[in-house]
Amino acid sequence: MSPDRHRGGGTSATAAQPNDSMLRALLPPLLLLAVPALAAPVRTPHVEAELVAAGLKNSRGSGDVVTPTSGTSSLVYVHPDQAAKVDAIGAFLASRDWVDRVVPASELAGIGLAPCHGLAFAMSLKSDAEPNPFGVPGRSFEARPVAGKATHLECGQHGGLARYEQLPFLMIDGAGFIGGTVCSIPTSPIDIAPTILAHLHLPAEAMDGRALQG
Repeated sequence: MSPDRHRGGGTSATAAQPNDSMLRALLPPLLLLAVPALAAPVRTPHVEAELVAAGLKNSRGSGDVVTPTSGTSSLVYVHPDQAAKVDAIGAFLASRDWVDRVVPASELAGIGLAPCHGLAFAMSLKSDAEPNPFGVPGRSFEARPVAGKATHLECGQHGGLARYEQLPFLMIDGAGFIGGTVCSIPTSPIDIAPTILAHLHLPAEAMDGRALQG
């Protein structure tokens, strides 16, 4: 047998053996759409400015106390040199009419945060169940964003711990899911990876989540 004939025969035999990647490419698509829950902001308190006015932050933009905003919530970082201010800052924030909840460093783990790099507090801003102008229930205050960024008054925003911000939903279309059905069993983002792996017929042992098919 000549080398050319041998090489050609080997190529033909290999091409006839589909591998796992080729088989998975033939699977029908899996569509996942996670829709966040939103509240409609109705007021935009300026967290940094209020701390400055109360004498608890040196000036706007100073690094002793930093307040990055996240929609209807805000974090408060305190420089180690300013640790003596922490209790006063916590008491001040808890007294504001635009705050629903102040979470101190000792309780941050309960909301999935860690008290690292000077993180002293997390705040969820004031909320209620009143409808927005479109009739959708759930309103909240929004921490005023930095200069140059737009607010979201009467639109949709999230980031806090209000009831209507904690009700997102997940839509899935693909093998193992029946169209038009609604499942009320609680799920979370940790279930997405096992669901995708199950769709690809791949193992998902030792994962925290569960596959949602079936």
